[in-house]
Amino acid sequence: MPNVHEGSDASESELRQPLLTVREAARYLAVSVSTIYGWVWQRRIPFVKIGRAVRFDSRDLETFVGASKQGYNNRAAGRG
Repeated sequence: MPNVHEGSDASESELRQPLLTVREAARYLAVSVSTIYGWVWQRRIPFVKIGRAVRFDSRDLETFVGASKQGYNNRAAGRG
């Protein structure tokens, strides 16, 4: 029987990254655990609820960091 995924890219389950805990997300973003909980409460950061547990997708955190960048202007630096 042929493999349905033969010749295709990695399966979705292979590409999926494990979800991060609040502590891991805080370490990743270099902020306190209480700051993470505050952002969750304010809905400032994307999160996943699994039962009562709060988890974070690392790709969402990367996007969050990218969207939070400030203070750099290519034109002001003479590059744009």
